[in-house]
Amino acid sequence: MSGLAPAPPDGILDRLGRLSTAAKMLGLLSVALLPLGLIILLASLQTSRTADLERRAALRVALSESTRRVASEIAVDIEAIRAATLALDAGQPSESVCTRTRTVIHTAAGDSASFVLVDPAGNPICGTPGVTAPARGSGPLGPPATLVLDGNVLQIGLTGAIGGHAGAVALTTNQLARLARPLDFQLPYRLEMSDGRHVAVLADTARLPPLSRSEEMTNRIRNTDLALTMQVRAIPLTPPQLLTMLVPLLMWVAASLIGWLVVDRLVLRPLAELRAAIESFQPGEPFGEGRKLATPAREIRALGDTFRTITESLAAHETELALGLREQTRLTREVHHRVKNNLQIIASLINLHARGAKSAETIAAYASIQRRVDALAVVHRNHYAELENSRGVALRPLVGEIAASLRATAPTASGMELSVEATADHVTQDVAVALAFLITELVELAMLTDPTAAIRITVTATDAPGQSRLTITSAAFTDSRRLRARLDERYGRVLEGLARQLRAPLHVDPLSSSYAIVFTRMAGS
Repeated sequence: MSGLAPAPPDGILDRLGRLSTAAKMLGLLSVALLPLGLIILLASLQTSRTADLERRAALRVALSESTRRVASEIAVDIEAIRAATLALDAGQPSESVCTRTRTVIHTAAGDSASFVLVDPAGNPICGTPGVTAPARGSGPLGPPATLVLDGNVLQIGLTGAIGGHAGAVALTTNQLARLARPLDFQLPYRLEMSDGRHVAVLADTARLPPLSRSEEMTNRIRNTDLALTMQVRAIPLTPPQLLTMLVPLLMWVAASLIGWLVVDRLVLRPLAELRAAIESFQPGEPFGEGRKLATPAREIRALGDTFRTITESLAAHETELALGLREQTRLTREVHHRVKNNLQIIASLINLHARGAKSAETIAAYASIQRRVDALAVVHRNHYAELENSRGVALRPLVGEIAASLRATAPTASGMELSVEATADHVTQDVAVALAFLITELVELAMLTDPTAAIRITVTATDAPGQSRLTITSAAFTDSRRLRARLDERYGRVLEGLARQLRAPLHVDPLSSSYAIVFTRMAGS
């Protein structure tokens, strides 16, 4: 026996062969799933990096747009002041020059910008109190335009020839913030303007906490020493994101531990039968019709019974939802009908009180209130009429009824001529209410400014998809002291508020004596 050769050592295959089937399955699943977990982990990291790049690109586009708009506004204001000083030097009447300058600056800035024009002696000719003209230059044509950022005001100054006139425009940080606000940019951001010495914060919706990651870019405004800096918060690595990165590894471990517990006849085959039954299920038919789920797995059989119960409950719920929808539609129609009736009752009561009024001023006040109540009632009546199709409020009948109501409440001696031309578009109720009040305010403004002037209301589609334009034209909108007084007294603030509700600027065209605004109509109209 002592001469027998020793047994050879066990190889790797022999050692694996002695392992239990559960251990073999655990090892194979671990090796197979580990690369997949690593790939998913790398993909999560790449997704986070891609999100940062996309945010940086969006920041670049938004900052470029803001810089372009601010540069354009500054150029327009400089040219407006230059044209005004040259016109004054040429001897043109100061009143017409001031009116033209105020119109140009107002139109370019989107709202009233402060400015001043001064004579060669430095005395103000016209403009806004508090705005100072720049110092005189030493050359025959004076220095170039000066831009000074002082506190919350950007002052743009320009002087003409020596002994000539000068002028300046002052833009507040609020005006610059509205001007530089990028369109279609939903991220919170911080926007600053600097001239190398001073820094002014135009907007700060980001509110970056300390030690937070952020993306920042700076663009210089062409032909100036000004620069815009925009800052947005970088996408932080939150605990859910970290958990998402670790989920692949956790899934690898869990799948490896659970996989060897799965038995073909107890899980996989019964699940395949259940899946076939689900795929063959048709709504309205009993689940598992003509198919028997024979399986020794009680849990899977219970799952099939649960799915059957769910399909039955779903059919019952669909029936209840259909009944509830019909009832809700009926209630909504009833609410709009009652609101319309209540508004008409209010209008009738106002009319009765107006008949008993003694003074013309009281009667006019009652008529003004009645016009707005009638406009709101028209909106509810038209929305109630279109309720069945959910298409919104039709513009053509809405504008026509408002015009008819305004004719009826106009002073009997005015002889107001009111014409309407509208497209067959539809808008939401919020837009319809704002348009109704806007038409009422503008027509009343024209009617009280010049009762004999004809008024034309037009609604046309624009080249932009999904948008239309409301235009109201009347000779009463020609610039006059009476018109400006009424705008300063009340109508200017109301019109500005309604324009903000429509999320669009209200354009004033002094050449055509018209007001125009672009609004969004409903999709498909």
